[in-house]
Amino acid sequence: MSKNKMYVYAIAVRPKGIMFPIVAWLIMIFQGMNPFKKESYSHLAIRYVGKDDRFYIIDSTNSGKVSVKLESEFLKKYKIVNLALLPGVKYESFKEWENSILLREYDKLQIVGLFLKCIGIISKNKWGHNYKKMTCNEVVLNYLEKNLNLNFGDPDNYDLNMTWDIVKTYKIF
Repeated sequence: MSKNKMYVYAIAVRPKGIMFPIVAWLIMIFQGMNPFKKESYSHLAIRYVGKDDRFYIIDSTNSGKVSVKLESEFLKKYKIVNLALLPGVKYESFKEWENSILLREYDKLQIVGLFLKCIGIISKNKWGHNYKKMTCNEVVLNYLEKNLNLNFGDPDNYDLNMTWDIVKTYKIF
């Protein structure tokens, strides 16, 4: 990667250090994953290398808003089970994107809609707020859309598996 482009990754993670993480397990089950398999995941995030050569994570969780933290802090709660190097962008462009989504609230209504979609009650999720509020997978989708000039339509209709399939399409490694 050239000197003026950043290293940006999509990561799939699962909680660690918890005996019975019920919410994470339910997410995995509704996504068709076996929570007992090490490669199953319940959360997506963006990982990047900052100008200080340290790794940072930007994500959205149901306990807060879109935020950035040092990877060392993030890894106290989560274990990375999959990682994909994405096309990088210039540092300034990345920071512009990051600042545009920081502090957006978590989209709890979208989760309700995705659950209803998973169990077949609805066919399209109209319960979310597009990118006004964000879930973890929307952080990844938004990065791809804004930095690679893509359009996935209504992001509220994408679940973890669908988002990771898109990541695999655009990953470099």
